[in-house]
Amino acid sequence: SFVVFFFFFFKQKTAYEMQRGLVGSEMCIRDRYQRRVHGIYFVRKMGRMHSWGKGISRRCLPYKRIPPSWLQLSVQDLSEQICKLARKGMTPSQIGVLLRDSHGIPQVKYITGSKILRILKKNGLAPKIPEDLFHLIKLSLIHI
Repeated sequence: SFVVFFFFFFKQKTAYEMQRGLVGSEMCIRDRYQRRVHGIYFVRKMGRMHSWGKGISRRCLPYKRIPPSWLQLSVQDLSEQICKLARKGMTPSQIGVLLRDSHGIPQVKYITGSKILRILKKNGLAPKIPEDLFHLIKLSLIHI
């Protein structure tokens, strides 16, 4: 007599195969999507929260694009406050951070309809060179 045995080996799933099924302690391992270019799949590195891996942190804007109901500040008052802060020498990003942290204004654009830099340009208070270029020049001067 002849006996045949079949063995089935199940491969353990990796984080790439589980994708959205990560729970509990596995939540610190995030998966990036695969991208296909000319028939070749490029898999991004997995981001890890507690190590030097590629993370997936990104900007998270408020969902509602309307001013908060508790905000009692008019458009004119907010524009004047932005201009006053710019006259003190603050950059547009510093003004945005101050308004967000101190005054509870999530996004100036949702209240005024225009961004901080456009408000400053309208009032003639915009910086002469863009803020990111200014910081690159400043950084290069430090290293000379």
